[in-house]
Amino acid sequence: MMAFYRIPALFLTGLCHIVIVCHMLKLKYAAKRLLLYSGICLFGFVGIGVYGYAAGGIRGFAAYLVVSACVLLYSCMISSDYFAKKCFLFITYFCLFTVLDNMLKLMVGMLFPQISELAGFYLAIVPRSALLLLILAWYRKYAMEVFSSLTDGSRRWWNLALIALLFFVLQDAVALLNLRNVLPKGYLFLMFVAVSFVMGIVYSVVFSNISYMKKDAEAANRRMRHDMRHHMDAIAEYAKAGEDSAILAYIREYSAGISETAVKRYSENRTVNSILSSYAGKAGRTALTSK
Repeated sequence: MMAFYRIPALFLTGLCHIVIVCHMLKLKYAAKRLLLYSGICLFGFVGIGVYGYAAGGIRGFAAYLVVSACVLLYSCMISSDYFAKKCFLFITYFCLFTVLDNMLKLMVGMLFPQISELAGFYLAIVPRSALLLLILAWYRKYAMEVFSSLTDGSRRWWNLALIALLFFVLQDAVALLNLRNVLPKGYLFLMFVAVSFVMGIVYSVVFSNISYMKKDAEAANRRMRHDMRHHMDAIAEYAKAGEDSAILAYIREYSAGISETAVKRYSENRTVNSILSSYAGKAGRTALTSK
């Protein structure tokens, strides 16, 4: 049976979803249209959530999945990001939402068994929203720039989305066990902790690899700018001396070196690929090997 005290919590949760989605993705609409879509999403979220709480059981879990799909649709509508990137970020967010929601509710139930239903409900809901907003702040400060180094259309986004989907399915499976009361609360809590721990390790490895790739690309760009300044200085010295033939010879020599470089695919990023191709050619001319 639906308890009316849950309706404000549904509005709070819906607003949390909208705020996080809007600050997590690149928006493509002006404020008025964004506000319209956000309002539709919020009231749809609350309506489906009310039905889910009233139905309970498996129907309630199905309503949760429908809500997830609706928020995903909202994120796709308002964002201009690559679809696989939107899927990865959204599924990762809902993984965090699922694990925090279930773990906090389990903790409240185990630590405060005598607390009233109203107090216990909001004791889990309010900290959950606060933690999600803190995670959003961390993402925007530390991770957003790193993930932006992956180009749109990159297959890596699909790989990341599949990894996120795997953890989402695992956490939803544990949430379903919690809903059916199949296992004691303590075991369910440990299962959520274990899945979240593995997820944290996998994501930290992925984040570190992307971060290293970004640093390598930045270092290659710095070397390219340094070499370009050297070439410009050399040409400027020839120009000051009025040695036009030397300038032409220098340019021909440099152009010949570039044309001898075989075009290979080292990276999904075209800029990074061109830089690496250039340095691979230099390595080949000095009898070095690139790996």
